[in-house]
Amino acid sequence: MTAEKRDTQAPVNICQIRDSEELYLGKTVRLTARINTDLRHYTFLQDLSCGGKSQLNLGRVRGNAEYEELRKSWLAACEEAGSPGLCVVEEKVDVVGGIRRSDQGYLVVDVFSIKVN
Repeated sequence: MTAEKRDTQAPVNICQIRDSEELYLGKTVRLTARINTDLRHYTFLQDLSCGGKSQLNLGRVRGNAEYEELRKSWLAACEEAGSPGLCVVEEKVDVVGGIRRSDQGYLVVDVFSIKVN
């Protein structure tokens, strides 16, 4: 019996996605993880309990109103803290998004919804 691809609204974690990529590719998932970003060069989700497979890059976020609002709040907090040029943000978030491969072949999640947890 082969595993069936499915959309899931039951929470999954990065470990599950990375361990069974074929089940989640092209599907919508809901997960909680830490977002890590310097607001310029990198943005990824991380679950340290996953060991060597702990990261999942963000794919498409541009135009997502929830993400843009979070980004604005992070930029304001960085400016207030005196680091407007380069500021690292780590925050726990709940994400609903679609899993796919980037043009470079990396596993990514396109953000449909994102909220601070």
